[in-house]
Amino acid sequence: MEVVLFFASLIGILISAELFTNAVEDIGDRLNLSHGVVGSLLAAVGTALPETLVPIVALLFGSPSAKEHIANGAILGAPFMLATLGFLIIGLSSILRGDKVINTDTFLIRRDLTFFTLFFPPAILLAFLEDFHLLKILFAILLLVGYAYYIYHVLKEGGETVESGEVLHFSKYFKMPENLFTSAVQLVSSLLVLLVSVEIFVHSLENLSHSLGITPLVFSLLVSPVATELPEKFNSFLWGIKGKYELAFGNITGAMVFQSTIPVSVGLLFTDWDIGGSGIIAGFIALLGSLSVLYQIRFKGKVYGYLLVLNGLLYLLYMFLVF
Repeated sequence: MEVVLFFASLIGILISAELFTNAVEDIGDRLNLSHGVVGSLLAAVGTALPETLVPIVALLFGSPSAKEHIANGAILGAPFMLATLGFLIIGLSSILRGDKVINTDTFLIRRDLTFFTLFFPPAILLAFLEDFHLLKILFAILLLVGYAYYIYHVLKEGGETVESGEVLHFSKYFKMPENLFTSAVQLVSSLLVLLVSVEIFVHSLENLSHSLGITPLVFSLLVSPVATELPEKFNSFLWGIKGKYELAFGNITGAMVFQSTIPVSVGLLFTDWDIGGSGIIAGFIALLGSLSVLYQIRFKGKVYGYLLVLNGLLYLLYMFLVF
């Protein structure tokens, strides 16, 4: 039964990803939004928000021991996974397309990752300062202001507008009218399907891990972040396969900016920010993964799919360092 639930939830995740990408493209097309707005804001925040609400609620109302676990796993696990396996899936999509060099607007990637590399490292360094509570509060406020400035930046810069080129699935299969309301209904429906599918996916994977003898520590540090974050980023794989790399990257890098500001600020405000050694290592590896992509843009002027695949090795490096 667990195996059946596992594959059923995986199918649900794939269906929700296709519905989401189709709907968000249509909304971007109808509202004349740029790739940056659709990828870095709508797609990134839309797919990151459901699982982000879980640690926020737990941090606000959970027990002290739960807070520490969530700060270490959920909050830091998200940017770590995105900077390693997130870029890996875009690299794989480009290789499957036969694109050695990824043809995309590197300015959008550089902008998002620059914000990330400015916001995230100080948050990690604050974990070493146990008694500087006022400094943590001030930096948390700075993160919130910083993300508001990032939104302003994305909206101001504009850029090439999104062109859907595809009929809404709800209109095609359920004969609903092609308009903005149908797009919104399909978008919300895709997130609901995703939320249910990911929940089943995580529980079935956890039960399977126990059956296979995988320890809870390994699951919480390595398997759980993949199960909760990576399925939604399958959107980037779908966009990459279709050659829509601006949206694929925006979904990853925009989520990195969001995850390094909003959830981290909550952790700084409502916990002691004791993220432990494994959390600090995960943070530095996430930074290394983002810097490797920035290096390609800065010194090569291009992004290469096979180099993005190498970011997946950073995930293995974390396994080696922690265990």
